[in-house]
Amino acid sequence: MGWLQPAGATVTPVVVPEELLLFESEDSISYELGFKGVMMEGAVRLNGSLYYQDFEDYISRLNSLSIRGESGQIENSGLTVNGDAEVWGAELDFTALLSENWFLGGSLSYSESEYSDGTELPCNEFDDDGAPVIPEGQSVALCDVGGSAIGSSPEFTASVNSEYTIPFDRVEGYGRILYTYTGERDSDIDNVDPYHMVNLYLGVREEQWNVELFATNLFDEEALRGGGGTEATALVRREPTGYGLRFLVPGRRIGLSASYRW
Repeated sequence: MGWLQPAGATVTPVVVPEELLLFESEDSISYELGFKGVMMEGAVRLNGSLYYQDFEDYISRLNSLSIRGESGQIENSGLTVNGDAEVWGAELDFTALLSENWFLGGSLSYSESEYSDGTELPCNEFDDDGAPVIPEGQSVALCDVGGSAIGSSPEFTASVNSEYTIPFDRVEGYGRILYTYTGERDSDIDNVDPYHMVNLYLGVREEQWNVELFATNLFDEEALRGGGGTEATALVRREPTGYGLRFLVPGRRIGLSASYRW
């Protein structure tokens, strides 16, 4: 299956050379091989797939770049750029009715995405004093990004969820648990460590209403969802600061929710 994303131009308040503003259309072709399985008279379902996607002129956004403007001075702005890239991976998911009142489901995925060998993109280079460096005759510094990840998605993710229900006269009690694993991710702050999350739900429901006690991040896992900006941030754009953005996994949260459907 093929896909085309149209070309365009970067909108920026900084006056930069025209060749930096325009980016080409993105072409890609995808291949997928999968299966679906039903077992035990439909009580167990298993699905899986392998996929590969080849990008020509993949469109991405680069922020806080040092750019030599038309005046010759080095400015700071963002650009939308092109670079060849590849994505491949595998997915597996299942559902199972272990009994009339007990459900189990889960998923596992592996994905890699990286720029193709030899791909060069604009980047930031600094001298020992923290001043931006751009080679003579160029508007931006260029770096070989071949083999580098095109995003911050984790290679491995996994989840398992299970729910057990207990029927009463007119209502139904239930307990549900959700476990998720988020693997190591690439980011501007080196690799971000993997983390685990467990959410727990206990409730009572009827056809129209539901009351639920919940605990998210039950074991109060401390981890980063991502981050960036160690060279230049949205607040300090001129020089490397050693500071940057960090996005934390929300801590443990316990609460009570209620809903009613008319």
